[in-house]
Amino acid sequence: MLIVTHEIQVIQRLCNRVAVMEHGKVVEKGSVLEVFSNPQQDMTKKFVRTVIPDQIPPSVVAKIHEEKDNYKILRLRFLGDNATDHLLYHINKTFSVQTNILFASVNELQKTILGIFILQIIGDDAEIAKVIQYIDEQLVQWQEVEL
Repeated sequence: MLIVTHEIQVIQRLCNRVAVMEHGKVVEKGSVLEVFSNPQQDMTKKFVRTVIPDQIPPSVVAKIHEEKDNYKILRLRFLGDNATDHLLYHINKTFSVQTNILFASVNELQKTILGIFILQIIGDDAEIAKVIQYIDEQLVQWQEVEL
């Protein structure tokens, strides 16, 4: 069955695969889980954000700009089993850093948990690098966020 819609919620609930079109051309396609959990194209990101937001609220961004401490901001993507691990607990117990959750969203897509956290890690560069290495070892996808 083929469904053509601008209603992203319909795609999220009913479809297995999705193709995103812009100006009559397919710009991104894949399983709903793949595309919704890691959209690549700007058009896809805009559509997906209507059901799975992934941005820091402007008032929080303003407060961060006032910070004097050394920090990095990471967008973490938890998928499936690693969404239920205790990553943040272990980071706070193991490393000499402070963490601040700036944004969090947890959704279920095709019976798979998708968690998106935007995390501020405060500490010296060496300790932050250890945290990033630990995140890599836990197979959690991440990217640095520039404000």
